[in-house]
Amino acid sequence: MFINKIFKLKKAGMSLIEIIIGIIFLSVAFVGTLYAIRAIQSEAFLMEALIRGTSFGNSIMEVVRSHRFDENLVAPWSNPIGPEEASSVDYDDVDDYYAGYEWSYPEYDGFTAKTRVFYIDPEVSLDDSIGTIMSYKKILVHIYHSSYNQKLTIESQITP
Repeated sequence: MFINKIFKLKKAGMSLIEIIIGIIFLSVAFVGTLYAIRAIQSEAFLMEALIRGTSFGNSIMEVVRSHRFDENLVAPWSNPIGPEEASSVDYDDVDDYYAGYEWSYPEYDGFTAKTRVFYIDPEVSLDDSIGTIMSYKKILVHIYHSSYNQKLTIESQITP
């Protein structure tokens, strides 16, 4: 110490306390970084599932919308709404997929969907079934996956 004062030498190195404080600080920062990376990975997985689910739902919507408006080519429209054919292979109009028709494709592993079709009156409501025959139908595709907290829904309105 006396020599340090005479030659004005500065102390080199770090004390044990400073090293321990540095290690604690780096540990906390490292744990925080790991939590952030895990949260980002979880969000990325959810976003990928949402994108795949949307693609799955759009492909179903294309299948349903590729059919004609109704079994009858002109009004009066079908009542009650629903399939007239015995097999889904023979479905020829959108209301054949009316309530709870279930979908799954092998290329969309883990995804399932259900469709619903009903008459709507745009002057009353675009969201609810009105229970009467109109020239407007709404198609809903509900997509389910284990990573979703709730169902993903794609909807469309059609006219003849």
